[in-house]
Amino acid sequence: VLSPLFVLGLAYLFARSAALARLGKAIAGSILAVALLCALWTYGYYLQAASGLTSFSEYHPAVQWLANQAVILRSPAGLLSQYWLSERSAPLRANLAGLALYSLVLGRISAGWISAGRFTTHRAWIVGLALIPACFALLLLSTIGPGEQHKQELAASGYYQQNLARGQLDYEQFSNEYVESARYHEALGQPEAVRRDIERALALWPGKARRLVTDTETLDYRPLHLTFGEQVELLGYQVAGSAAPPGSAAVVPCAPPPTACSATVRLLWRAGSRLPVDYDTSVLLFDTSGSEVARTPATHGIDPFPSTWWPAGMMFSDEHILDLSTAGAPALLRARVQVFDGVANKRLPTHSADGQAQDGTIGELKRSPAAAAVAVEARAALGDGISLLDSSGLRWANGHVEVSLTWRAEKSLTEDYTVFIHLLDAKNRILAQSDTPPRDGTYPTHAWGAGETVIDVHRFNLDQSRLGNVARIVVGMYAARDGRRLPVSTGGDTVNLSP
Repeated sequence: VLSPLFVLGLAYLFARSAALARLGKAIAGSILAVALLCALWTYGYYLQAASGLTSFSEYHPAVQWLANQAVILRSPAGLLSQYWLSERSAPLRANLAGLALYSLVLGRISAGWISAGRFTTHRAWIVGLALIPACFALLLLSTIGPGEQHKQELAASGYYQQNLARGQLDYEQFSNEYVESARYHEALGQPEAVRRDIERALALWPGKARRLVTDTETLDYRPLHLTFGEQVELLGYQVAGSAAPPGSAAVVPCAPPPTACSATVRLLWRAGSRLPVDYDTSVLLFDTSGSEVARTPATHGIDPFPSTWWPAGMMFSDEHILDLSTAGAPALLRARVQVFDGVANKRLPTHSADGQAQDGTIGELKRSPAAAAVAVEARAALGDGISLLDSSGLRWANGHVEVSLTWRAEKSLTEDYTVFIHLLDAKNRILAQSDTPPRDGTYPTHAWGAGETVIDVHRFNLDQSRLGNVARIVVGMYAARDGRRLPVSTGGDTVNLSP
């Protein structure tokens, strides 16, 4: 829209070249040289934007523009060959050809008017051409407000979630308008305006997995301080629906398998500065043996909201839904976070608050059936927090001798204990024994919550023919860290069971 004014000025310059020449070749040459330098200086700004030094759609201080012009002057040949002499698409070549033809025609007509001095006759045309950019600016001013309001109304109505095929509506471009505004306000030091712009951008984004978090809302997250790379900070996490206190495993209440079960993990992020890459974030769950149980699918850095759009210092949360259908019940799982750089094709290194290397582990989750405490009298109490409710006696199953124990946690436990079972003959000789954590280590006691009932099956290498030699079974627990046995309420440190 500014082309008519530019062409008129250029036409006037060349139309008056004869008059300028009468002033002397030196003066005329100086004027034309200044015009050429102005054109080259303006073209330098184009090269800045084309090469990524700066952007026309973002705010940059004047000092940065001037400094980058010096970069352009130091290496003009390379920049020209890369960004101007490179191959252009057919539509762009057609547009450039049309603009050049239009400029030549307009320049020829206006130069004729100017050289002939017919300003009075064609003044209306000249004024009309000059008014084109002014009218366009007024049109923008009159439509920006209602257009912005309309987009927010569409976002509130759910339109963007329902109709966001990229061919219909480029929501990413619409959101980017607010992100660019946020960068402008960030450069001006206006944090409230930045937050308002980002909230508008998030409202237009189809997925709602990422959102801004206020200082007050951070109290709902379990505190962390992990740094991925040099700029991405993980400040906390929460598991939806879990009321477990910090320091204990977050509970994911699920019905027993094969009922479907999922966990929603929310992560609290902050960027120390503007991020250079749209990182891909995922949460992985591992069982106690180190086998992967679940992970969030890759988002390729774009969804739920590109990390290059995050303003520095503001906190975001994102949501990860993990399928726990393949995990046992109950089961203790270790949650790990990783941040992937798709450009460099590598994971970002992770460090704790004290600078130590870390693997991204954030805490533990446990899948446990939402079952009430079993209202039966305990056969024996071990220590002051565990009760033995029942046992199955010896049985032959799947080629092994098995004993099933039913435990109940009388309070939330913080220490890991190992269960020992000895099969004794009439002379108290050990025929077979088992020393393993409950449920083969998949659900250690430090994860047990108050009132929780745990079925614990132990297997023995004992021939079926020797089952008749077992006279009694003794059961107990000892601390995994030092081997100290728990005292038993019936006396001693073992519970006697009949085979």
